[in-house]
Amino acid sequence: VWLRFFMYILLSVMLSTTWHDVGTKEESIMEILNVIFFIQGFMVFMSVSVLPAFLEEKAVFVKERANGAYGTLPFNLAHTIVDLPPLAVVALACSSICYFIIGLNNAPGRFVFFVVDLFMCFVAAESFMFLVAVIVPSFIAGLAVASCIYGGFLMCMGFFIRIDNIPWVWRWMHLISIHKYGFSSAVHNEFTGRVFTCGESTMWSCDDDNMIRGEKITEFYEYDATKKWQNMGVLLALAVGYRVTSIIYMHVVHTGKR
Repeated sequence: VWLRFFMYILLSVMLSTTWHDVGTKEESIMEILNVIFFIQGFMVFMSVSVLPAFLEEKAVFVKERANGAYGTLPFNLAHTIVDLPPLAVVALACSSICYFIIGLNNAPGRFVFFVVDLFMCFVAAESFMFLVAVIVPSFIAGLAVASCIYGGFLMCMGFFIRIDNIPWVWRWMHLISIHKYGFSSAVHNEFTGRVFTCGESTMWSCDDDNMIRGEKITEFYEYDATKKWQNMGVLLALAVGYRVTSIIYMHVVHTGKR
């Protein structure tokens, strides 16, 4: 736990010093988008680091269940409760380091939502990794499966390719992507109400007062209709869905041997 906490803190320091005080110029827009993507994308992807611990816990559970110590539901409930406080601490610590040094939106309530958004992404990601650990037989297999699925989530989240341009055969992955809900909410939270000074770029059209409204960025990425708190509910639903699926799978498959 402490090693993982240190890893997140170190990454946050590197992020905040690399993107230090991005400013409010036109070129700052892409820099802000990129750092939000990195925070939402890579930090969530780093949840694969919990896989070895989850596999060890699964092995202990199988033995304990075979001995009649406890069942599937108590184990999963306890596991979920124990996981939440460290995730909240990591989300708050990382956000506190990155948010103000980078120079993100300082409007009232925006920082609080940023923390909640990152926390909910961590919760959903760890629940997903727990499901992977329950199903796969080894660390290598779990790493391959998780990396492949996370790669699909990242590709279909709506940042690299507009949602309307995602082929129908993969668009379903956009709907279940953890990154999609976290990233779109973070972008909406950051750019709504912000203004940037026009530069020489022609990517964003300027208003008559030579300013770029943040709403133009959310409209470009089709995030203007995003309901950020509703997205937090979706992330919670995904986390619960992963945990319930884990409980069912463990109850049926991991019965242990007497």
